[in-house]
Amino acid sequence: MARMKPVTRAACIAAARAVTGDKLNEWELNRVLDRVDEVRAKLGAETGAAGLNDKLENAIREEAEGIRIEAARQRRNAALTILKRDRLDNQIATMVGGGMNRPQAVLSLLEGSQQGIEMGRFSAGAVVKSWDNRLTGGLMAEVFEARPHLADIIDDDTLNLDIRREMHELRDGGTPGITGNDDAVHIARGFAAWAELARKSANRLGAVIGKLEGWAPQIHDAVKLIKAGQDKWIDAILPRLDLTRSFGKDATPESARTALADIYRTITTGVARAPNAAAKGEHQGPSRIARRLEHERELHFIDAAAQHEYQGQFGYGNIFAAMILHQRRAAAVIGQMDVFGPNPEVMIRSLLEAQKRALRDDPALDPARREKLVKRLDFDGSAIGDAYKELTGVTRQAVNITAARWFAGMRNFTMLSKYGSAIISAVPTDPVMAAAAGMFRGSGFFRTFTRQIAGFLDGRPKGERQQVAFLAGEGYQGLIEHILGTQHTLDGPVGYLSKMTTALFKWQGAQWWDDVLRATAARIVSADLALHAHRAWGELPPRFAHVLGLNGITAEKWEIIRTSVQRLDEGGTAYITPDRAGALADDAYLPLIADRLKAIAERMRGPDKDVKIAAARARLIAEARDEVLMDVQRFIADEVDYAHMRPDAASRRLALQGTRAGTRAGEVMRFITSGRSFMIAFTNRALGRAFFGGAGATRGQRAAGNWRHIGTLTAGLLLGGYAALTMKDVLKGRWPPRDPGDPATILAALVQGGGAGIFGDFLFADVSRFGNTVLDTAAGPAIGSASQLLQVILKVSHGDAKAADVLNAVINNAPFANIWWGRQAFDVLVLNSLREFVTPGTLRRQEQSMKRIYDQRFYLPRETIFK
Repeated sequence: MARMKPVTRAACIAAARAVTGDKLNEWELNRVLDRVDEVRAKLGAETGAAGLNDKLENAIREEAEGIRIEAARQRRNAALTILKRDRLDNQIATMVGGGMNRPQAVLSLLEGSQQGIEMGRFSAGAVVKSWDNRLTGGLMAEVFEARPHLADIIDDDTLNLDIRREMHELRDGGTPGITGNDDAVHIARGFAAWAELARKSANRLGAVIGKLEGWAPQIHDAVKLIKAGQDKWIDAILPRLDLTRSFGKDATPESARTALADIYRTITTGVARAPNAAAKGEHQGPSRIARRLEHERELHFIDAAAQHEYQGQFGYGNIFAAMILHQRRAAAVIGQMDVFGPNPEVMIRSLLEAQKRALRDDPALDPARREKLVKRLDFDGSAIGDAYKELTGVTRQAVNITAARWFAGMRNFTMLSKYGSAIISAVPTDPVMAAAAGMFRGSGFFRTFTRQIAGFLDGRPKGERQQVAFLAGEGYQGLIEHILGTQHTLDGPVGYLSKMTTALFKWQGAQWWDDVLRATAARIVSADLALHAHRAWGELPPRFAHVLGLNGITAEKWEIIRTSVQRLDEGGTAYITPDRAGALADDAYLPLIADRLKAIAERMRGPDKDVKIAAARARLIAEARDEVLMDVQRFIADEVDYAHMRPDAASRRLALQGTRAGTRAGEVMRFITSGRSFMIAFTNRALGRAFFGGAGATRGQRAAGNWRHIGTLTAGLLLGGYAALTMKDVLKGRWPPRDPGDPATILAALVQGGGAGIFGDFLFADVSRFGNTVLDTAAGPAIGSASQLLQVILKVSHGDAKAADVLNAVINNAPFANIWWGRQAFDVLVLNSLREFVTPGTLRRQEQSMKRIYDQRFYLPRETIFK
């Protein structure tokens, strides 16, 4: 038999050129040829000499095609990066021109700014939130709006299995409807459609993620995996997996076990088993998010039943929880790429270096000031680095999962005993915050206040109103909490405490209140867009145009948004929602892409020029359509967060300082800031906007031009705080209301309203917004409770404890003991008798003290059974 000639270098080049259409450049061809020897050695060892040339040529063709695709993707991502960099540089220049220093300008890209500068509210944090609202809110609208009864059966095990079976049938050759469960079919299709939107959105921003046929979401419970151990977990999951789909066509049980060991390590610790370049002392640039998305391991089960069994053994929650978490993870990554491109960390580091150079070249700065600003532009150990950790979720990744869960359980226990009356402070003050937000954007304080109250009286929205709220990303947090909050492992104290905390906020009405107020605020903002839709940009009220500009909505974009087809609710109120802003005819978006399309057309050559221009036009219109949709989504989300405070990216960064759960520093910060989310968010957002968010070229002009807003906000919160004080006094059995002219009452009302922040709590009040003591305010309620219990234990051990000390410690730390609708009855029926029994005369001394300090008396019976 004649000896076969080896494949020559020329043949390799010919094969590579043939498969790529002669589109590889010289460097790319050399990459192919450099792989020839490696591939030949591998194939020769596997197959011997027979057929080596044909197999080698086929392998080289595949390698060349892969390199061509990779090169095309790199060129596309390079173009995306250039576009993002140009936009970011312009935004930094705008921020600096508005009076920010360069570190503040870069920080604003991550978490936004309260300064009234154009684009000041456009940030990665805001974009991530708007993507979350879009992907999760759209999903909720798709699944629950037409079938509200599903909210009552989401925990049904049969329904969950049927949904998984239907999702596994959504593939070529599948049989949708196999379960005969119409609800399961509806949910599966909704889940698949919104997961597909997340995938396509990531791909548009630089990833290359293939469509997963027959896919269903999965949650792994790290605690359960740790309890089982690596080997037991692998033994349990391996028979349930489709090895070929999960690990490749050449996968064997042995290679799968190796891969699963690495996955186990990643799930339980967040650290890869194999040492990375940094661990080995090698240089490695920050990895691209877009590339990581492509290589994340997706485990495919042999069928829905196998996945469902695994979920019960090593997961938590249900398929609804898994889907929501999938969408939120996708939103976090897509939002980062949307602002910073395929490699956010590299982009941020590059921006920091550019700003350092600008500072060093600035002759107007004195050396000490320059050095201070340059140091603040370091990525590690700076506010910017902490903000990036918060944005990417690093602070939420536990270093020690067991410790993090137990410490979280301790904080939950504190909530059970301290936050039973949180709703009482919120009821009179939250509508004031919403009215102030409406006033800031020019809609009027009293007009917004009455609309907010009307929404409260209407209750949970239904029909088209619910659809508007869901599409805006609001009004379903209570349902989310029901799906996620009670789904974690419940086989130990930590899990039960988590479930009880969710129940506490539900039973006192806080969940209902939160959903109704935020849904109403979202509808108000959407209605304000429709209300002004008949006005061109130059005719808009100045305040409304100012707030649009803060969120990056320009005159060109407004002219597009205002032509949206409006939704009408049952009462005839018109709304502009994000989906409608993104559903206009293609020509509507042409003004946004005209310049770019013209530049592309001028560069085009060849006989297929018109085809290429048409393709470029379609792509640019799709991008513009999505940009306008997300602008509306972000605008509504940001305004709702001013109307009904929640911690934003900046508030979380201020609270956690870049620390991670399960570390000493991280848990200390979480204990200290526990219960302070409202105060931090209020101080940063409400006060920051009031003092610096108005229109003007300088800080002074922005503050001076906003004095009416500052005065109205202060007066409104003063009245709301006084109402909260009065409500709490009534619930405690005290009457009449405190003297509103007393300076002590005024300061206490400011504290209750949130206007004095943490300093007011510490200096002027005995109790804070949630009824905590001065020690709680200084060190956190959990630490305060632990301190009180420790003191009582020490007194008991030394024989110095009094019965009253023990009783007070038990009452102050008893779960559910201070829930607002039950505490007074508990006092009258039980606690007053116990107090009088252990310390005779207690009730009389309390009444005398109350009369002296507040000029109040108890209007409920104070008699006891121990007379």
